Amino acid sequence: MSPSDMADMAGVSRAAVSNWRKRDEEFPGRVSGSASKPLFSREDAVAYLRARGYSPSEGDARLAVWSAMNLLRGKVTTEELVELLLAVAVEQMTGGDTRSLRPRVTAEPVVNMKRVLATVPPEELADVTDFALERLARAQIKMGADFGFVGSRTTKLLANLAAARRPKTLYDPACGIAAALLATVGLGATPERLIGHDVNKRALTIAAQRAALQNVELELTCTDVVGEDVDPDLRADTIIAEPPFGLRLTNADRLTDRRFVAGPPPAASADMAWLQHVIAHLTDEGRGYVVTPNGPLFRGGQERAIRAELVRRGCVEAIVALPGKLLPHTALPLAVWVLRRPAETQADGAVLFIDATMEPAPEDSVAKWLNDPSSLDGVPNRVVPVTDVLVGDAALQPARWVEPETPEPAEIAGRYSSGWHIIDQEIQELRAAGSSAAPVPNFPAARVMTIGELIDQAVLEVRAGQTKHKLEELPADVRSRVVTATDLRMNELPTHDKFIDHADLTQPGDVLVNTTPAIRALVDASGGNLPTAGLHRIRVLASDALAAEYLCAVLAGPWNDRFRGGSTVQRARLLDLEIPMLPLADQRAAVDALLNLSQLQSRAKSLADGASNTATSLLEALRYGASLTDTSTGDVGDSQDNAEKATKGTK
Repeated sequence: MSPSDMADMAGVSRAAVSNWRKRDEEFPGRVSGSASKPLFSREDAVAYLRARGYSPSEGDARLAVWSAMNLLRGKVTTEELVELLLAVAVEQMTGGDTRSLRPRVTAEPVVNMKRVLATVPPEELADVTDFALERLARAQIKMGADFGFVGSRTTKLLANLAAARRPKTLYDPACGIAAALLATVGLGATPERLIGHDVNKRALTIAAQRAALQNVELELTCTDVVGEDVDPDLRADTIIAEPPFGLRLTNADRLTDRRFVAGPPPAASADMAWLQHVIAHLTDEGRGYVVTPNGPLFRGGQERAIRAELVRRGCVEAIVALPGKLLPHTALPLAVWVLRRPAETQADGAVLFIDATMEPAPEDSVAKWLNDPSSLDGVPNRVVPVTDVLVGDAALQPARWVEPETPEPAEIAGRYSSGWHIIDQEIQELRAAGSSAAPVPNFPAARVMTIGELIDQAVLEVRAGQTKHKLEELPADVRSRVVTATDLRMNELPTHDKFIDHADLTQPGDVLVNTTPAIRALVDASGGNLPTAGLHRIRVLASDALAAEYLCAVLAGPWNDRFRGGSTVQRARLLDLEIPMLPLADQRAAVDALLNLSQLQSRAKSLADGASNTATSLLEALRYGASLTDTSTGDVGDSQDNAEKATKGTK
């Protein structure tokens, strides 16, 4: 088993197991895998956890099978591992001879797989093998992309859509390992026929074995669906499909294929071929649900012409835009096409557009939205007449048609008025800050010294932040005071009611520095914090030679950027960073000047934000017809006049 499996068994974090490996000499030794991806004996892991007072969940049959599969890694290929697992499981379930389905491997893996599966009750075999397939596909992304992912979010989405229709005939023309078909049955659907087509023979073998373990009858055919129609007379009341992305067409028969009634698909993309194949095999009252990338919704050329014809004929009932990252192997945002048979005459209906890109779990809701329009309350959607869609170049992205929520005119006017008040206030503050700025003296020529040289001169002391391994050895009250690079990025350090004097904690006035990927520094005014890995603590030992605030300011000087390097992550070596050394009085004058400029910069940013927000409100007023002359928050004209006068005063 892997370290993550061990963490799951013990109910602890992955980091805890990693610490055990580094610190505990009695931690089990690696029996397989590699140094970066080690595998440990399950028996040794259980014994180790028990000796430390843990109650490992070793009775979980799913984890036991997964552990057995881990031991076979490197001895057989991933595909052979899957075939072996399912063949032995089916043999145990049915009592039949599945040797012809096993991969050609030595006897040892077969014996080991039989031994571990013999401990699994027959009613749990389907769940156990699916658990192993899901984990394996996520570990070997290419296998999941080729065959399909058991338990993926798109699988759940299609299964929910199909189950809601209570289909009599359910068809998946790109079924892979039958993930969506069998998931539909798992939701309680009882189709009279379950039909799956796929071009990958190995995927269909896995699909048949999974079906046997779940006692489900599948009609499977190995065929290139977009290249040939092996069953032209097939009609299904429900069709689901998640066809492969980016597939090209090479067969010339597409030009005369009778399925493609809206036009032959382009050679560069098979998306329109899949959509028309689904439509061709629907019953008159049937519905098809196809998951695609967003490209087919808006691409031009032949695809635009086909899309327009499908819309004109009433074949597109709805489009649902989905968020990205629904699949483990891609972050692409996806869409669901809801399809039906063509109308006899030009459709005078409409297309439902749903924008679910901001929904956290659309796979649980799309079926309900489509079957109960009242459930769409709060979800951006719009029903658009077919004629309007055609005039709009048959573009089918929901964002193109679903208008954002219309703000109230009073709300727009209020934001506009408030924006002008902010502009007025910030201009006044800018004038005050600018007029009170102290003149910057002429600084003498600086002696440039590196951090390393200042350490040699006993001006500075530098200490690296604590690693995770060292943190575990510190007292709990010290360990609870960690600060990280994130705290520096937020430009804020925690403060504490009680100061603890500990060698690893900061003292008031210490400077914390991070040099990855940019150089950032912050003075810890109150102290009592524990820097972690990635941070350095600099302590000024000679305060008569160097002020901590000045050191903090000049560390991030642009001249130090040249020390940043690295092929992947940019970082600078702290000891190389240069500090221009000035007399202490000049250092303090420089800090005061920099502080004043920082305040001006902050005011200027607030002014820019206020102007941007006010401009947005003005544009909204133009779009939605809001009056800006009289608002409940004050007289906009006065604020504009004041802002104009203040602006003239700063010129």
